[in-house]
Amino acid sequence: PEMPTTQELEELEEKQGLEEAAETPQIPQIPKGPETETPEMSTTPVKRIWSAKAPQPSDVCEDESTFVHSNLQTCLSFVARVGRPMLKAARCGQSTGMVDDKGEQLFKDVCRKSCDMCGTGVTAAEREKEEYGEELEEFQEKQGEEEAAETPEMPQIPKAPETETPEMPTTQELEELEEKQGLEEAAETPQIPQMPKAPETETPEMPTTQELEELEEKEELGEEGNQDDGVIGSDGDNEGEVSQEDLDLWEELKEEENASEEEEAESGVGSNIVDNETSGEEGHEGGDFSSEGKLDVSPVSEEDSLPSRSPDGSFEGPGEQLPDYFVPLTPIERDVLKEKLRGILSATKNSLILNSSKLESHQSQKTLVLSQKSPKLFMHLQQQQTGSDSIDGLISCALDRQKELHDGAAIGYSFISEDRNLEFCMNDLANRLGASLIDGEFYKNDQQGNALMNAKFDPSSLDIPFEARNACDTSEASVMGYCTSLDVVRTFGWQDVDSIAIFENPVERTHRVYQLTAQECYGCKDFKDVLRQINDETFTSDDGSCVARMIGHQAALLLSSPHLHSKANDLSFPQEHIVEEAVRNLREGITWIGLADRIEESVAGFKEVFPWLADNLNGAALFLKQEFAKRGDRVGTDVNFALPENYIDEHGCVFEHRNEDHYTCGSRGIDEETLSLIKKLNMRDLAVYKAAVERFAIQNEVLTEYRLS
Repeated sequence: PEMPTTQELEELEEKQGLEEAAETPQIPQIPKGPETETPEMSTTPVKRIWSAKAPQPSDVCEDESTFVHSNLQTCLSFVARVGRPMLKAARCGQSTGMVDDKGEQLFKDVCRKSCDMCGTGVTAAEREKEEYGEELEEFQEKQGEEEAAETPEMPQIPKAPETETPEMPTTQELEELEEKQGLEEAAETPQIPQMPKAPETETPEMPTTQELEELEEKEELGEEGNQDDGVIGSDGDNEGEVSQEDLDLWEELKEEENASEEEEAESGVGSNIVDNETSGEEGHEGGDFSSEGKLDVSPVSEEDSLPSRSPDGSFEGPGEQLPDYFVPLTPIERDVLKEKLRGILSATKNSLILNSSKLESHQSQKTLVLSQKSPKLFMHLQQQQTGSDSIDGLISCALDRQKELHDGAAIGYSFISEDRNLEFCMNDLANRLGASLIDGEFYKNDQQGNALMNAKFDPSSLDIPFEARNACDTSEASVMGYCTSLDVVRTFGWQDVDSIAIFENPVERTHRVYQLTAQECYGCKDFKDVLRQINDETFTSDDGSCVARMIGHQAALLLSSPHLHSKANDLSFPQEHIVEEAVRNLREGITWIGLADRIEESVAGFKEVFPWLADNLNGAALFLKQEFAKRGDRVGTDVNFALPENYIDEHGCVFEHRNEDHYTCGSRGIDEETLSLIKKLNMRDLAVYKAAVERFAIQNEVLTEYRLS
């Protein structure tokens, strides 16, 4: 049948619209009420009679800067630097021993800021907040009463007369009305004939571009002569279309691919593949570190169990993902370090050649015979439970041997340790300088001997007379042992002295320190329970150094900046800042380093750089003579390299590693949870140890090169 034109359809719709408008019932208008005049508001301002000011919260909250306890503790040292909240709260609640008009004063009364009494505390801060709230409430209540009495009453606006509102039709009535209108419209509207539908045909699913590319690859389609056969992207007239032949081929390939996947799934091929070649251990650069001293994982029930090591020397074990603060050297930085190490070995060789010419070297610490005239020749940076005690035994033997070389005159030696005499030596230095030592920092005294808090100074930066600086014989000693941080070393002016140090894997060291101090520090508690409390900051002890000696100790001893060293025991302080300085000092501030689990190899390196530590001085002189002759180096006539004529080293100083079992009580083994806690608490020491392993490998490369040159 003939379809109506567009114009005829528009006329038909217009006619229907007019008929609908005529049939739609009109909704009656609601009559407006009579207009009433609204009285004007008075613009005259209301005069306020009561003009009291609102209370203001107090923001003044500082520590009393002049407060120093009878035990020389201040707010900063006793409270502010404590990182564990429960310990800080306990200290803030202790008495200062002073009384004011309100009664006995506590630390939180004089150390308001350090005790968090400035708005975040619980006691005085909350009290002030409550008092301020009460004053403010009273002020607002009184102010409201005054305003109510002064405010004039507003005239009431008359209500408009009520008018009857016509009832609205219900939803059902409206639906019936619309249905009636629809029937009338349907009767008047001409019927549009229906077009017959074409028979439905199944449209094949179009393949994606990626599937077509795979199809071309598999069947090597797309020969140059057939590029226009419906392949997408051809330049023919059928661009963008796919031929039926290609579609059929694609369907066949998809069926074959699905069948192949099902077979693989049934046989297990292609899933959970492990690369066996990469799963094995890799040797660390400079030596097979992973193969030496490896500790196998044993059942937790067995005693002395420790997890196994990974190739970089750290221990493997499950647990949460922890940040790795270690940043390896770049190729350029490695070359710079190698050149520095070559220079150290070259200085040793030159010093020995001078001795063979009967000339005294200014670096006698790199010869067979130490000079008695030169202070500050050699330093051993000790770290507890890293093999340092065995190294100290070797140094002691070598110094006794030097005493024989100098007809009974001893080489000056001194020792400073954190847990033995550090506080005494620091106060001795302060007294010699006319200063006071507060929180490990020096302040000049006034004429009455009181500290001037605005006159802090650094002893290492001053030109101080020899006698004034000679606290604990540190100025006249030729050899020192420092079991302290590099910050203390710098304070006594030893920062530029040749030094050695041993580093140990933090997992082994932490466990050994726990065994050594389990009774005195932890009351024989289980190792895991101790670590949990430290991690949760619920551990308390009368000896604040217990945790510091066990957790993060190696990184702390490598800190030379006072402000960082003061944060060393605060586990909430950003550890990456501590790691950055500790690693830099390990790479640049120590002459030669060693590793505890490669102790024999480490000691051999020490003896190469510092020949006076040799097993036997006569044997060392003979070896040097042969080596120099082999290399073609010109040496002097003294074939004994400054050793006295007819001197015989009868006793020698053979290194003996004393690896003692310090177990007294507590737990012996380490399970997976314990390992995870050790690693979490020692992240900075793990980074330092990785840097030590890296440098040790480079030292070995340079030593091998030196011996073969």
